Parts: sequence; C-alpha cells; structure tokens
Amino acid sequence: MLMKLFICEKPSQAKDIRDHIGATVSDNGFYRSPNSEICITWCVGHLLELAEPDAYDEKFKKWNISDLPILPSSWIYNVSKKTAKQYKTIENLVKKATIIVIATDPDREGEAIAWSLLERFNWKGETKRLWFSALDDSSIRKALANLKIASETYPLYLAAQARAKADWLVGLNSTRLFTLLGRNSGFEGVLSVGRVQTPVLKLIVDRDREIKNFIPKPYFSVNIQLSKTSQIFNATWMPEENIDEAGRCFSESFARQIAQKLQHSREAKVIDVNTERVKFSPPLAFSLSDLQKACSKKYGMSMPQVLNIAQSLYETHKITTYPRTDCGYLPESMFDEAETIVSVIMKNDPEMAKFMPQVNLAHKSRLWNDKKVTAHHGIIPTSKIIELSQLSADELKVYDLIRRNYLANFMVHNEVDKTVVNLISAEQKFQSKGTVLVEQGWKVLFAKDNIENAEDVDDKQKLPVLSSGDTCIISKVDIRSLQTKPPSHFDDASLLDAMKQIAKYIENPQLKKMLKETSGIGTEATRAGIVETLEKRNYIERKKKAILATDIAYALIDTLPPVLKDPGMTALWEQELENIATGQQQQSEFMRKQYIFINQLIQTYKGAELPKNTTKNSKAKSYDCPECKSGTLIKREGKNQKGKYIWFGCSRYKDGCKFTCFGDKKGNPILRSVK
Repeated sequence: MLMKLFICEKPSQAKDIRDHIGATVSDNGFYRSPNSEICITWCVGHLLELAEPDAYDEKFKKWNISDLPILPSSWIYNVSKKTAKQYKTIENLVKKATIIVIATDPDREGEAIAWSLLERFNWKGETKRLWFSALDDSSIRKALANLKIASETYPLYLAAQARAKADWLVGLNSTRLFTLLGRNSGFEGVLSVGRVQTPVLKLIVDRDREIKNFIPKPYFSVNIQLSKTSQIFNATWMPEENIDEAGRCFSESFARQIAQKLQHSREAKVIDVNTERVKFSPPLAFSLSDLQKACSKKYGMSMPQVLNIAQSLYETHKITTYPRTDCGYLPESMFDEAETIVSVIMKNDPEMAKFMPQVNLAHKSRLWNDKKVTAHHGIIPTSKIIELSQLSADELKVYDLIRRNYLANFMVHNEVDKTVVNLISAEQKFQSKGTVLVEQGWKVLFAKDNIENAEDVDDKQKLPVLSSGDTCIISKVDIRSLQTKPPSHFDDASLLDAMKQIAKYIENPQLKKMLKETSGIGTEATRAGIVETLEKRNYIERKKKAILATDIAYALIDTLPPVLKDPGMTALWEQELENIATGQQQQSEFMRKQYIFINQLIQTYKGAELPKNTTKNSKAKSYDCPECKSGTLIKREGKNQKGKYIWFGCSRYKDGCKFTCFGDKKGNPILRSVK
C-alpha cells in the first residue's frame, strides 16, 4: 500500500497540518488518515546528536593534551535517550513510506533534523519539501499546494551539518587544550571556547576595555541665539582652526576670544539658505535582527527574549510569519493577500481602525520585491483572527511593532522640508538647521514612539523665513566646555549591529576588504543563542541594558591565541557556510580546512605556557562539575517562599549530567550540599 509520510519538527506542527491532509486519527507517536495512506509524525528537536569523544575511543573520557587533536575520520551520531521511543516510531514509519514530505521548520536546522534521520535510515525514495512561511490555515494550504522538490533545500542541511561538525571540532579541542594549559598555569576551572561565541566575547571585552581606558579630552563649542522678525532660533559655531580631526575646538582661549567678539558684533549675516524636500519611505517588514534591535531600544528586551516571543507569535498564536529571517522584503505575489491581512489587523484590534482612512490598499511600496527576497521573507502579520487578550503584555508589544510596520506600507511617505542656513559673524562661520513637517504620512502610526528613525534630521527647530544677505540679531552667546565621551557599552541592539557588520571591527585591511558589509558572525537564527550561551557560562552579565564582560571573560580572552578570538576569521567561516547553503561550495572543502586549522592550532600551542597573570590571579572562579568531571558549573537564580536563592547546574545537563548544588551568599557553589 502506498503511504505518504510527513515528518514535522515538533508535535505542534503536526497538529497544525494534520487536518489539512486528512490525518485525523491519533496513533502512537503519529497521526494517520483512516485508511493509513497518509501519516504525519514529529521529531522532538534533534533526535540524533553528535557523539561525545569517548564514543570514538574510551581514552577520551579523560582530558589529556597528548590525545589532542581529536579528529574523527567518520562521524558518530547517537540517538538521544530522552526521545528514543519517538526515534523508533519514525524509523518504523519510514520503512513503510513510499513518499516522504519534510515538514520541519524552513531553515538549516529544520533540514538537519529531518535529513539526519533519513540518511540514518538509508532512505532512497521520493522526497518532497513543505516550505511554509506561517502556520495559519491559509499559509499551510498554500504550502501544501506548492510542495518543493527536496533537493532544492538539501544544501541547507549540508550547511547545518558542517556548522555542527566545525563547532564540535573547534569547541571541544580548543576547550580541552586551553583548559589543560590553564591548569598548568594555576587556573582552576574550564576555559570554554567556541567557534563563534569566543570572537563575540572578544568584541565585548574590547569595548569594555576601551571604555575603562578612555581618557576624556576637553573641547569647546560656541552657540548663538538669533532672532529675525521676532522669531528666535539657534546656530552652532563651525570652527576652521584650532580643531581636532572631528572638527572640535580644543583651545579654550580661542573659543573665549570668539565669544567675546560675537558679543561685540551683535549681528550675524546669512550667507546662504538651502532647503530640501525629503521623503522618508515606510519601514520594511522586520527581519529578526531588526525586530530584536527595535525591541531592545524601545522596551529593553534581550535578543533571546525577542526570539522566544517571535517564535510564540508564529508557532503558538499563529498571528505572525516565520521569525528566523534575514530579509525585510516580501514576494510580489503576497500583495494579493494584503486586503485580507489589513482587515484582520483591524478586526483583531478595533483601536487600529482609526488609521484606516490613511490606508490605501492599492498602494504598492518597495516592500514587495521578488529580487530582494532571500530564503525567507520579512516578518508580517498573518490572516488569523485572534483575541489579543490571549497574548502576554510582551507578546502584544512585539506583535504591535510587526503590524505597524506592515500597515505603514499602505500609507504615503513622510515628508519634511530640511533647511540648512550658513551664517557669518566676527569672521566665524555658524550653521543653523531646521525642519518643517509637510506630510505626516506613515509616521502617524508611530506618533507616540520614542525611537527616532536613523534617517531623521538632527535639528527639529522651526526657522524663520531667511534669504541670503539677511542680517539676524544675536541675542545670546553661549560658550560650552565639553568632553569627549567613550563609546557606550554594548546592549542587545548595538551588539547585534556589531555581529552583523563585523568588518567595522577588523583591523587587518586585507581581511576587511574580503568581508562585505553584509558578512557577520552567526546567523539570524543563532545570534540570540550565542549571547545566551555567554551569559549561561558567566562570561557576560547584564546591568540594565548594558552587556558587560566578567572577570573570567577577561582571563579567557587574554589567554587565548588571536586565531581563536578573531571575528574576521569566524565571519569568513560563516560566509563559507552560507555558500554551502546556496550550493556554491562543497561541504567537504569546508571541513578539510577545519581539520587543517585544528591540527595546526594543537601542534602550535600544545607545549605553550599560558600567562600566569591572567589566569591564576583572575578574580573570577570557574568550577568543574564534580560528577561528570568535564562540565562547568553554571550559576543560576531560583525563587521559593523564602525569596531568591543561588544554585548551580552542570553545563552538560543536555548530555545527561544532572548535578546541581546550592550557592552561598558570595555566589560560590556549596559542593557538599546537593539539591
């Protein structure tokens, strides 16, 4: 009997799809049609995991420098103990299937979850791909009617597999090597190294040190208050001498001389007036990183928090599209759905109906552009009607941003007249800027928003009507003593920018040239996880919005060789992974480079001595897990009737180590008191 089998990533997806394919009968670990011709089952994340080193050789249970590097010639995958039953269910279904439809998340990891199983089961039959952008009924029906040939998306699996293997090679070998070298130098603990996390950590450490070592420099400005036809406005001094590279005057005596001359002059003459009508386009739909940045700036939300909320809006509530996207554009074919989506936005929240008079559903903005859509389009609302009371306060905030960005694309441009006036007084140049709102346009949606668009003008004062040759009266002279400021600590928004635009932080001119501005560290799907991992390992901490490096982070970055913390090298690797995903590079070539890299690294540093001043004397402490001996204890906070308390858990809890213990008042684990 012919049997079509759908394989989903999680049970919730199977529930969303089952009624559309007639698999209405619940069975043991799957759903089926009454005649069993169609079945739909699910994984629970990755059912197969890369094996620990001791699976290759028992001796690798102990950490010894002499055993490094560990370079598997063929890779071993183990079935996760927690999900062995579901693994067996899928294996039995695959044996009966004649056609398989992969229905996991439409991304690299989704491909890896399904294809790792199919290759394990030696599946050779016909394979299709269900590629959906959202989990509402309309999107699922559309995807089912347009199944892809699985070979179209198979390269995504190859990229995911290469990433996992590279992370295993670099993380495991480097962590063991430098932990063991650190112990020889007096550092007791695990120096955890990651292919991506360590370069990101270096960005944070470097920024913190730049702030700490920053020496403020004094500079001086002169502002004048002017009037013309009884209207008051301000102008700023534009010095041409005694200035630094940024055009700031560093001579107090010179600034005071100018101020004194201005008080005697009492007049400023208009040299020229330039007015330009500027139109601001509506914002695109959100990519994940842009959504994370907006929520960080507006609500102080962290990257992982926004990702989890976006995933919930997509997966649980089904009111937004797939979130792990790097694109802000939509396919032109989706313009036909606009009327329905806008109607649902209004039905979901009658408060939004007040904007309907400004909405023109015939207006097609730059948002719809086939040439700029990547593997996934931007995040937009779906056509599902929902009671917004079902959303949490944070979910509503994120949904609100998504729907407003979408609605903005059916409104006219925001228009302002930008005016720049150049003046002269006491032989010194001054400049005044002003704007006049011409058309509010789409910005009516964001009237209460405290986030300014990057394109917004600097100065919003209203200027009088001025012409070249006009004389303005100086009513006030203000000299200001200022100081240069250090850069700000990273927050989620600025760290995201740094990870995406890594070329700005690379000094090597050749490497900087090789990396495009779009190259970066991590992907839309992994950046939040990278930051979360650094936090779990106590390498970073948060103080309000700021992300700060801990003492252990300083010790680690000072200890490691440049090649392991170089963001440029990691960005190049990410570029190669993207090339694998698009079919432009072979996975085998990428892996060949990884093997060479690890082998050279181990041979170079095997006999090295780490600097004692950064390891032994570090204020931070890292604790080995006393149970499995290879994990690190991660500090966490709990809450009970007595209030908050500190406890520690092993970093290898996903690998089966369940050790936990309480912490003392100083934040150290009480190893004798096991929970």
